[in-house]
Amino acid sequence: MSFLKNQALGKNLLKQAWMNNASTKRVIDCFVENQVPFRFVGGCVRDGILKRPVKDIDICTPLLPHAIISLFRDHDFAVYETGLKHGTVTIVSNHQAFEITTLRQDIEPDGRRALVAFTDNWQADAARRDFTFNALSLTAAGELFDYFHGVDDLLAGIVRFIGNPLDRIKEDHLRILRLFRFQSYYGKNPLAPETLELVSQQANLITKLSGERIRQEFLKILSAYSPYPTLLDMNKTKVLQQFLPFFLNLETLESLLFIESSFLNKKMSLKIDPLRRLAALLASASEKDYLETSKILKFSRQEQQQLLSYYHHTGKIRTVEPLIIRQFLYDHGPEISQDLLLLQEAVGLCTKSTTLKSILNDIELYDKTYKIWENPTFPIKGDDVLKLNIREGTEIGRLLDMVKKWWRQNDFRPNHTACIEYVKGLIAGGK
Repeated sequence: MSFLKNQALGKNLLKQAWMNNASTKRVIDCFVENQVPFRFVGGCVRDGILKRPVKDIDICTPLLPHAIISLFRDHDFAVYETGLKHGTVTIVSNHQAFEITTLRQDIEPDGRRALVAFTDNWQADAARRDFTFNALSLTAAGELFDYFHGVDDLLAGIVRFIGNPLDRIKEDHLRILRLFRFQSYYGKNPLAPETLELVSQQANLITKLSGERIRQEFLKILSAYSPYPTLLDMNKTKVLQQFLPFFLNLETLESLLFIESSFLNKKMSLKIDPLRRLAALLASASEKDYLETSKILKFSRQEQQQLLSYYHHTGKIRTVEPLIIRQFLYDHGPEISQDLLLLQEAVGLCTKSTTLKSILNDIELYDKTYKIWENPTFPIKGDDVLKLNIREGTEIGRLLDMVKKWWRQNDFRPNHTACIEYVKGLIAGGK
């Protein structure tokens, strides 16, 4: 066991907001008052050291799962048996969730899920984790335990497996994707050549994972601020090809990321969207490939529809006239419109970058004015046409479609009266 020589780092973590909010203090008090040993582990310690936002707070304890449940239920916490087989219980304190897991060690890992045995050995629990900086643990007194020099790696931006990398990958094949995910968020140095060679040799193990697990990790990679170097490594090691067996357009993705950066750096409301970036990767793929991607990655219907909208509509804005932009906003909404314009620029279908910026600035103004884009309301309904003695349902629908097209072409300006007069003109003209 090794402590950090400078325990000031651990003490500093105790001063951070995530440690001092009422929710965390209530959990700490429950452990301390009942003299139960515990430590904060994983992402909260790692991100706390880097002074990044802490999202999830995970805790380990030698207390067995049934005892964890009893302890927190007796103290009026909401308790959920979310991963009992693996020793994990979720408790809720002041509307904030905490995952509490019994110390454990793997007995029979199969590459997907391991059979675990509970233990009271903190170092054995740390040794079963994936990367050195994910094995850090912190007591409520500010003692920072670092068994594998994880702090050094974290501060240097080195993503390194604990122990033998092949053993870690054999234990859980998802660690191949996790390697690239953590590299995209924490790596300051390239992955070691021997690590990439090993990953290349073991890449086919990814096919044994469920689509849901692959999707979760891959979308996190695509959500990194600048994932391009990582995706290059994933492509070179044939990792991407295990679940995206199509021609992948890395050049278009690189172009999209460059264009995005100019807007993200200006703190516009543009958000990083992993599906938009996936569409750039698939820029040369067929509709069948898009559908197959949705199937492989187990996308929801909404995700599939969003991805397909990129396929069908990228390149449809051929002019920068305000009317065309408003029509596009009407048809797709501001977020998809932004995405389509960015993709259009990335594949070389916009004439000038300044034009794109102007259009996106206009959309930005729409967002700020309306919070979300509010489509103009078509001013007439079927009942209005019925009053003109048109009785057949199909004829009413046809007339409404024609007047709506006219209303849209006229920049959504014609009001109820004007639309009725247009319908009358259609009827009189026998159209």
